[in-house]
Amino acid sequence: MKIISAKFLTIVSLLFCGQLLHAQPPKNNPVATYYNGTAGYPAWTDKIKWQNVIDMSLYTQGSNDFQKFEKARDQLYTAGGGILYYPSGTYDFSDAPADGPNGRGLMLKTGVVIRGATPVGDKDAIDGKIDLLTKFIFKFNTKGGGQVPRDWNIIGISPSNGECYKRIDIMRFI
Repeated sequence: MKIISAKFLTIVSLLFCGQLLHAQPPKNNPVATYYNGTAGYPAWTDKIKWQNVIDMSLYTQGSNDFQKFEKARDQLYTAGGGILYYPSGTYDFSDAPADGPNGRGLMLKTGVVIRGATPVGDKDAIDGKIDLLTKFIFKFNTKGGGQVPRDWNIIGISPSNGECYKRIDIMRFI
């Protein structure tokens, strides 16, 4: 029987701990999990590519959170869609070109979805208390002594390559 060196065990332990510290991003359909049945379940969410995930805390293409968002979004769009996963943390989009004719905000493309860490507390926030673990920061303008959101402090959708916006019946989701 061969004796395992302390150095080898240390390396294996560090690798294992590193895996524990950075968990894999979720790849399930959280909408299906929430409904836990078919009543009121928006089945269209099954078409989202939940398995195709980019962990934005590890994504390095771009010099700020906004550039990383746009590059990862375009990468997922080219791949047919997927999830921009933002684990617990604060993400600063203050560098976004937000005002004037070049303002964009966080505009999603077909098949691309933003997902944050699962909140802590009442999942329906009926009690008004929910601990959001993923937070986005947008820049504000100071006008009249108060904080006013810039014109493009939004997350929205943008049609791509000849597509157009489709009407969504919001009432069926309530």
